[in-house]
Amino acid sequence: MQEKVEKIIQNNIGIFSRDFRSGENSRKLLLESGCFKDIVEIRHVHYQRVHSNNYVNAWRAANHLRTEAQNKGEGVFDKIISEIEALLKGKEYIDVPYLTNSWTARKNKG
Repeated sequence: MQEKVEKIIQNNIGIFSRDFRSGENSRKLLLESGCFKDIVEIRHVHYQRVHSNNYVNAWRAANHLRTEAQNKGEGVFDKIISEIEALLKGKEYIDVPYLTNSWTARKNKG
């Protein structure tokens, strides 16, 4: 389901970066700071059953999505939300993936 929603977003606004919330660049930032070494990352994906109305409302509240959509033109955000609602029609609950990341590191002496 998540992949289909992301396809809706891509079709309407193009590339939608998730780096700011996915932590994709965290290891790099920790190393570049010069403060840490021996960085270990642990990732875990789990699924949470969510009512479809709550899922849509979470997208409505996604400020980054709203901003990107508004930059593409008037009504684009509403179109995305409508397409997500159409995708979920007839589904009371969906399983939503959540990614948890953690990092451990040693502090550089200095």
